[in-house]
Amino acid sequence: ILTGCATSRKTTDTPDQVYNRIEALFSDKDFFSARDLYKASQSQLSEKQQWLCEAKIDNVFNRLGQSNERIASLFSKYGNELGPAAKLQLLGLRQTNCGKLFAYGEAWAAINDILENYHAQLSADERDDYVNTRKIWGALRGEPAQQVIIAESTKLQFTRDKVMLTNLKVKSGEAEEDFVFDT
Repeated sequence: ILTGCATSRKTTDTPDQVYNRIEALFSDKDFFSARDLYKASQSQLSEKQQWLCEAKIDNVFNRLGQSNERIASLFSKYGNELGPAAKLQLLGLRQTNCGKLFAYGEAWAAINDILENYHAQLSADERDDYVNTRKIWGALRGEPAQQVIIAESTKLQFTRDKVMLTNLKVKSGEAEEDFVFDT
């Protein structure tokens, strides 16, 4: 009963306290809880805090273009108010988003910005990782975005075994065997 009372209390936290709780959930990689707490307390947060949360939420839930738009808005409107740690984190997100969107040149530019302006905030391992990743994006930055082209459909016949698992028949030379198909 005491636990239930403690968790159901109405929050009177300041916007900074709410924001810090959301940040802690992100740090713990508890993204669903971070998103849910953000939704429940969004109106308590400043616009800057909302945009910071939204940039991260969009990133982790694979809305990469939206995340980049929010990051650009943050730098445009609040660039002078963001500290070096926040800028570093946002540029890291931007680099990740751009890489996943196959915008290699933009990913390369984000890493250059990190290495040129925020190297003092990086550990030696982080710096080495960014230098290596910059080489990859640098090699790809003139290349077109990756594409998946499906020329035709392929249909495979599956069977079900005694316990109703999906099986796929595999042949190699004279050998033929059913294997459980698990993605």
